[in-house]
This record gives sequence, C-alpha cells and structure tokens, in this order.
Amino acid sequence: MRQVLEGSVELLLPGSGTLVKKHVWRNADYVGTSGNTVAIWRGWSANLSKVDRRYRSVYIDYIENSLPTSENERLFGSVFAEAIKSQQPCVYLFVTSCPLEKHTEVLATGFTFRRIRNVIHPGVVTDVKSFLETPLEVWITFGVELVNLQTRLRS
Repeated sequence: MRQVLEGSVELLLPGSGTLVKKHVWRNADYVGTSGNTVAIWRGWSANLSKVDRRYRSVYIDYIENSLPTSENERLFGSVFAEAIKSQQPCVYLFVTSCPLEKHTEVLATGFTFRRIRNVIHPGVVTDVKSFLETPLEVWITFGVELVNLQTRLRS
C-alpha cells in the first residue's frame, strides 16, 4: 500500500515520496464501532500541501469492515456502504474534503465516495485479493487521478 502512495506522489511531485507516512484511524466518529470496540483503519497518507499548496492529502487504508451495514450507512452514506458490503476486508485509496454537491461528478468518473457530514471522500475500494493481483502501476494511476480530481472539484 505504501508503494502505491509513494509512486503516486512521485509522479505528481518528483522527489516527494518521503511525504508518505503510516497512520492508524481509531476515531469512532470516522470509522465506527462494533459492539463496544472502535473499528481500526490502518494505512498510509501523504500531505501533498507541504510541497505544493494546490494539493491536499491522499490516503490508502486497510479496512477489516466488521461493521454492520446499517452502521456503514450511518457513518459513510449508502454509496460507500454498498461499495464495501461484500468486501471483507478491503483496501480504500482516497482523497478527502470534496464538496458533497459534486458527488455525481465523482460517480461519473467511475470512483465511489464515502460521505462524512457535508463532504465526500472520493476513492476506489476493492477486496484485498484484487488489490494484490492488480499491477502497482494501475493503483499509482488511480492515486494520481484521485489527487487531480480532488484539485478540480475543490476549485
């Protein structure tokens, strides 16, 4: 997963692969709870704005997806809940903070999105097996496309 972000970042901003950092999400408001246990999303992120203010961050996370569908819908909206429904566990490559009103444009590109309050997080989600079987170059291309989509949607 780290290689996906490093490759995407290097294509966008040569020499900036060191921006990629490991992270763990454990905030119940963002990743949910199952029973009394907060879900955990583990992955990598790169804050591109440290090098170029036109850009924001890009993320890739491993999601165990142990939440009930109703909790996924409550937290992330029906589009994302449907996208991950049959994918346990899954990988989600995404960007954040795009205007909610741009959701149809995101879907028209072939990407899905996670809704968080009044913004969306466009991305691509797949099961782990498919992620591992897909060439790295394809994932790097998705990363670059997502960053460019985010930049376009936010302008």
